[in-house]
Amino acid sequence: MPATPHPALPITTANIPNAAAAAAAAAGSAAADSPAAAALFHRQARTLTYADLEGRELADFTSPQERAQLVDLAGPWPVRWLFAPKDGDPERAVNLFAGCGGWCVGLRKILRSDIDMVCIDKSRPAMATSAASGCVAVCADITALDPAHPALRWTRILLASPPCTDWTPAGKRLGHRPQNLAILEAAVQQAAAAAGNHLLECGHAEPDACGRDCAGRGGRPSRETWDQVRAFTAPMTTKTAQLMLEPIIWALALWRMGAPLHTMAMEQSGALPGQVRDWFVQQLTSAGWEHVAWEDLDAADYGSPSHRRRAFLLASRDRRLDHCPPLHPTSPLVTHAAAALGMDPDTVIITRGNRTTSGGNGFRLGRVVPGITSKIRGWYRQGDPDFRFTLEQVALLVALPADHPFAGSRTAACQQAADIVAPVVSAAVMGCLLGLPWPHALNRYLADLYPAVHGTHPATSNGRRARVMYASYGVPLHGLPGRSGSSRARIRRVRAGRRARAQARMRVRLRR
Repeated sequence: MPATPHPALPITTANIPNAAAAAAAAAGSAAADSPAAAALFHRQARTLTYADLEGRELADFTSPQERAQLVDLAGPWPVRWLFAPKDGDPERAVNLFAGCGGWCVGLRKILRSDIDMVCIDKSRPAMATSAASGCVAVCADITALDPAHPALRWTRILLASPPCTDWTPAGKRLGHRPQNLAILEAAVQQAAAAAGNHLLECGHAEPDACGRDCAGRGGRPSRETWDQVRAFTAPMTTKTAQLMLEPIIWALALWRMGAPLHTMAMEQSGALPGQVRDWFVQQLTSAGWEHVAWEDLDAADYGSPSHRRRAFLLASRDRRLDHCPPLHPTSPLVTHAAAALGMDPDTVIITRGNRTTSGGNGFRLGRVVPGITSKIRGWYRQGDPDFRFTLEQVALLVALPADHPFAGSRTAACQQAADIVAPVVSAAVMGCLLGLPWPHALNRYLADLYPAVHGTHPATSNGRRARVMYASYGVPLHGLPGRSGSSRARIRRVRAGRRARAQARMRVRLRR
């Protein structure tokens, strides 16, 4: 579906930087010299709209005034995203609630994947950290952004890590209250209506009777804007649980505007209620996604020295994930904290001072340690109250490189480490979704990060050969050459039949 044109706000000379204004004035004085100069001045002086960008390239806009207008049209996204990617350009990805770079480290440092990704979060220290580590970082409130911005028309990957506080005891589990869940469910239904994501009845009572012609989905979108949909969560008595609506809004908005979105992944607390998980499965399945599933994963199983148990949503529009690289390690990847830090395994770390709880107030380092929280800034060694973990040690405990460039105060850095998506798990999730050989890449990363534990690892094999090898197990990967027209038609028929049967089963469940 083609993208819906968005009206452009007028841009006056007052909004243009001084250099651009000077260039416009110079062009105006030259306009009287020749008809060609007058035509050039007229083209540069008029206000650009999104319609003016169709069929054009960034290189076509050379004047400072035009470039200034492009920045305004694109904001807050990169100007290059206003234009279609060229052959060979990396795929574009949006990373919502990005934090300090867990998804980025998994994709870029571990998988060594070339992704054109924009990371968004309203935490300034986290975005400063992401920018320092080489990411394109935007400090903004995600709920104030337009998920159907024209710059997003070529987005292929969507990542999200909404705050989890209200689903856990730390947030008093406010998100689990029936009234809050009911409001959130109503908001999800409003988002589906705004995108026209409706199941269309085919009349068959049994799912097995459905064929490819029964893959009914879509419909006329309602008149609500995305801001109006967001307003449905206003009565919720939570601080963060309503942000679970954002990934659904963005996924449906991108689908509705015709973006080639083929992969979505999300991290959330393992305490997320099953019914909320079901809403994501229903909406994405209804929108035609081939595989949508939740997995509960622990970073300790992927080589992290600390536990971090989280629920991950894995969604692929075009491929069944049971034909992809496996999601779970084939052999144990265990890293004890003492070995990762080069400390005595019998060292006891005190986490709660003199206070004691049912779980105790300390732990030994000769094990995989409990999940890191922001309170690590005050943890100390038993018998040495002046001891504090350095930020390099904090990074290693969450499977980040020791030189990860944390920005902000020590308190802000510890909070970022506590909130991060475990990079070792993000590599496995994205490797599974994109068909990349993540076990080999993860072993190499762990050998570099914890050489005393995992030793050295041989150089990686040819990346293209590995990518094609995994693609051959199931439906070929996106963009690989050599797919014939008959093969594409056969794949479309298979996918349509699968979607029809899945949607028919869902209709039967809804009737019951």
